[in-house]
Amino acid sequence: MKKNVIALSVVAAMALPGAALADQKDGENVDSTAKVQASPAMDALSLAADLEALGRDKKDALLLAAALRLQQSVATENASREKTVQGDADESADKPGQVALAELAKEYAGDNEALLSVVAMAGDTVASRGAHYGAIGHEDRVYARTTDVYDITFTGGRQAEILVRGDGDTDLDLYIYDEYGNEICSDTLRDDRPYCVWNPRWTGEFSVHVKNLGGVYNNYVLLTN
Repeated sequence: MKKNVIALSVVAAMALPGAALADQKDGENVDSTAKVQASPAMDALSLAADLEALGRDKKDALLLAAALRLQQSVATENASREKTVQGDADESADKPGQVALAELAKEYAGDNEALLSVVAMAGDTVASRGAHYGAIGHEDRVYARTTDVYDITFTGGRQAEILVRGDGDTDLDLYIYDEYGNEICSDTLRDDRPYCVWNPRWTGEFSVHVKNLGGVYNNYVLLTN
């Protein structure tokens, strides 16, 4: 009898981790009690996106140089991600091409040697590269009134972050859903630089929706940690 009790105890102990994991996966895949805040890398990229938008609007070389410097300070790994599209994409709609950040900063600096020097230093990848780590970038295009959907796996117990950096032409919204369809996070501010941060309870797949509310396409970068 004693041996049977010991055997049952061993079996129960072996089964407990599986049972605990099953319980852990109940409900929403987000730890609402965990403190979350932007990582240094995402904070820098988010600020860079804001400065770039303001610099383009104000035609200010100094703001664009600051944005460029912040972008260069984050070591970003390029990645290709598969997506699906919700809605009917009108690929015939066109718009003027956007001038690259560094070139636009030089254009706005004009003949001002001091400003041109600042822009040159801001674009120096050797001096600014790698101050912050942890960003993975994917470039894509979301067409007017459609939604790009990505399935991305994030690790349980580790903060998850997503930042979208649009081209400034339309309003982009961001929605995050867990594997059960629960909405985990959203950013619906009237801009194209939405950001979400949360702490997954377990390692799982999340559905990331980038929704274009505008009448033209938006070229964007999807950034994750």
